[in-house]
Amino acid sequence: MDTEIDKIECEKITDSEIRFRRFFEFSQIGIILLNGESGLIDYINPFMLNMIGYTGKEMKGKKLWETDSFKEAFSDKLNFKALQSEKNIYNEEIKLKTKDGREIDANFLSNIYPMDHQKVIQCVVQGTAKQKELEEKIRASEQRFVQLIKHSFDTISVVDADGIQRYVSDSAFIHFGYKPSELTNIPVIQEMIHPEDQSLLMEAFLKTVKEGYAEARYRHRHKNGGWIDVEAIGSSQMDNPDIKGVVVNVRVITERVEAEKKLRKAYEEVKKMNDFLINREIKMVELKKEEQQLIEEIDQLKKENEILKTKK
Repeated sequence: MDTEIDKIECEKITDSEIRFRRFFEFSQIGIILLNGESGLIDYINPFMLNMIGYTGKEMKGKKLWETDSFKEAFSDKLNFKALQSEKNIYNEEIKLKTKDGREIDANFLSNIYPMDHQKVIQCVVQGTAKQKELEEKIRASEQRFVQLIKHSFDTISVVDADGIQRYVSDSAFIHFGYKPSELTNIPVIQEMIHPEDQSLLMEAFLKTVKEGYAEARYRHRHKNGGWIDVEAIGSSQMDNPDIKGVVVNVRVITERVEAEKKLRKAYEEVKKMNDFLINREIKMVELKKEEQQLIEEIDQLKKENEILKTKK
């Protein structure tokens, strides 16, 4: 019975070792296992070998700090005694040297644990070239975004959940006469929006927070004391940790409003003229009817007069 149990346990250990080894073999990060006492390399996975350009035979059995790839890292940042004594060691960046002499920037993480009654130091090495390239792309993208906002003719602002305006683009000075610093960290609806439009804009703001999008037209205060007609589109970015607010695109529509007023006035004038002409036409029809009625009455009187003359 004990023999059968031992066999099952042995099979479990074997399966575990196979899965463990497969994880190391196919991992897309460099993994090195060191003897915890001597620092000799017991295992180095294919990804790590491919990164530095050496074969397993060239690396296995050597002390890590004596290999050409890690010499500089150990002389600069790493220390084997620290690897032995510290549970976790993390150096954000080290320099590795490949077999063909190239330098690679990499992150290094190590931890020590017991395995098969001896200490093992596991080292994880990950190149940072792709990470740096990605970070550079993100920085470039952010810079383009900043420049687009900075040079946009529309005014871009960010309003937090409490209605406090946290950011305003430079174009606010062109449209409203205020420097961006004068419009930030203020309750913008209460301080900058026409009193008659405040409740409407508050409804639009709450709708944006709840549904993610809303539009509104209102009047924004100008520093000279006047009011500027604008339309705004709000997009909720409350869940975005870098923004945590409503992004508002504000466009001045003064010319459009003036054009609409002129158009409305022209329409009213045309309507008045049209009403006048229609009323005049109706009056003419009525006058013609009255004229016709008078003619008929005169004709009737003439006939009656002729009859009277005949009787005499």
